[in-house]
Amino acid sequence: MFLTAVSLAVAAIPRPAGGHHHRPGPGGPPHGAGEGPGAPARAVETLGSVTYICSDKTGTLTLNRMAVEEVWLEGETRPARVALPPGEARELFLRGLALCNDAALDGGGEAVGDPTETALLLYASGAGAAKGAEEARFPRLAELPFDSDRKCMTTFHALPAAGGLVHQGGGGGAARKRERRPVGRGGRAPRCRGPGLDG
Repeated sequence: MFLTAVSLAVAAIPRPAGGHHHRPGPGGPPHGAGEGPGAPARAVETLGSVTYICSDKTGTLTLNRMAVEEVWLEGETRPARVALPPGEARELFLRGLALCNDAALDGGGEAVGDPTETALLLYASGAGAAKGAEEARFPRLAELPFDSDRKCMTTFHALPAAGGLVHQGGGGGAARKRERRPVGRGGRAPRCRGPGLDG
């Protein structure tokens, strides 16, 4: 299926590929007869001799862009185009998307960074959680970057009064395995649990 799709895409390219052939087929005229000896092969004919197609998963056959399609919040899944209901859950969710994110908006409003993070940043920004404003209120104190063992990224932020705020982003399964307790305003922050977080 994938090879068929790529074959059709390559065949649609208006200019011929760089391959040349003028060898006669068994009992028939040469391939490309009537096009002159040594005429360039059509793209799909050149592709016919390809055994493997290696491509990057994002960017080579795509636009290197991602977008949020659905949002899961408070046990409900909603299309991304539908506004989230007002309340504390919405505020915390959008703040987390903006703060636990290394993507940024350039001077022209274009998102720069990892495609997944730029998609989340644009969604949060469009819903009213601007990264710059959130970082001014909750400055980042430390970060545990995403790695393949933890399967998540964790950022630690200062609260305006006292205490701290922890946001975590990553695979849903990895996030749910870790303890989720709010950091008390005036009290001691609970221990973070999980590989690389104990202590």
